[in-house]
Amino acid sequence: MGIPEYNLGLAPNPLEGGMVTGAGNYEHGTGVQIQAIPAENYIFLGWSGGTTADSTAATTTINLVEDTSLFANFQYKDSGHSLQIATEPTNGGTATGAGSYPENATANLLAIPAVGYKFTGWTGGTVLSPSSAQTQATVSGNLVLTANFALLENFTLSTKPNPASAGTASGAGQYLEGTDIEVTAIPAEGYTFIGWSGGQTADPSGLTTTHTLSGNTTLYANFLYSGPSSHTLSLAISPWDAGSLAGAGAYGHGASVLISATARPGYLFRHWTDGAGTTITQNPASILLEANHSLTAIFDQIQLTSPLSQETGEWMSSRWLGLFLRTGSGWIFTVNHGWLYPSGGSDSSVWLATPDGKWYWTSEDAYPWFFCDETGAWVYYSPVDSSPSTSRLFDTAEGKWTTVSPPGLP
Repeated sequence: MGIPEYNLGLAPNPLEGGMVTGAGNYEHGTGVQIQAIPAENYIFLGWSGGTTADSTAATTTINLVEDTSLFANFQYKDSGHSLQIATEPTNGGTATGAGSYPENATANLLAIPAVGYKFTGWTGGTVLSPSSAQTQATVSGNLVLTANFALLENFTLSTKPNPASAGTASGAGQYLEGTDIEVTAIPAEGYTFIGWSGGQTADPSGLTTTHTLSGNTTLYANFLYSGPSSHTLSLAISPWDAGSLAGAGAYGHGASVLISATARPGYLFRHWTDGAGTTITQNPASILLEANHSLTAIFDQIQLTSPLSQETGEWMSSRWLGLFLRTGSGWIFTVNHGWLYPSGGSDSSVWLATPDGKWYWTSEDAYPWFFCDETGAWVYYSPVDSSPSTSRLFDTAEGKWTTVSPPGLP
């Protein structure tokens, strides 16, 4: 009688879980080597259905003493879910947190802008805080997130003292968005700094603090006046005899004072100056008095050139002064009064200089009377007694009539 043979059957469980080797017919007592080979994404768990030398080893042996069927048990290997992170634009920055995560795991995300860029938000899936560079996402499936960036903008920071003359404020300029800018307030004499307004600062009450720029911003350094209650406004004139001034005196702090300069005949007002480089061309002018202040009114003397050298100009007519010739130098030739230089007048009132430098004032209502600045007396022109070649005049200073030829003023 021969040695009996037995059948060894091997099968994977589940079928797609892998492969097995070693099945066949063997003589009684044979030690048969068997092997379990997992398929991709499967792991071997162990043998069942019979006694093996090591039931958990993928390669082991069985001592065959009867027909036996063994199962190689496999389990699908849970590799978790994939989290991928892209950046837009690609050179806008970097992001961390990508990888493989178990079901419903929490991924920590961090977006890091490149120089010159800012983070603008997460897209592509649900995150805890889409607008925060550092946040979290729950990985419940394969996920692709995008960290979005944008170029930083240039913004303007303006710093202004309030009131304008109460001090200075530094730090103004153009900066990249997100820049921390140091600003400083310096009070003028008689003022106390009370705080910043117009935008957020690290220390609103600090003379020096910082502001993080997120848009075009104007910061105000606010000051409170704590000095004298009144100030003196002093006015001077140059040359000393060029005219007269009005508006000097003592006024309360913050008063708006109207000043004016009136030129004498032969002078023209040019501007006010404080001697420190500030000029004011308005006349009259309004001055905000917040400290003792001195201004000088500057006049220019009118330089009269000889009218005899002037080129012929344009003939015109005045309804009360008569026919005259206008030249490019400012001189006019009047039929009744000869050469005259008008200054500081209008159609109805005017100062007139004669070639010998005397100044006369007249107007539509006063004519044919002329007021002489030199003598302080009136001169009367008689249209009836005058002719194209002579002027008949009565001078009240001398109390007599005179005849001037060619026509003119005495």
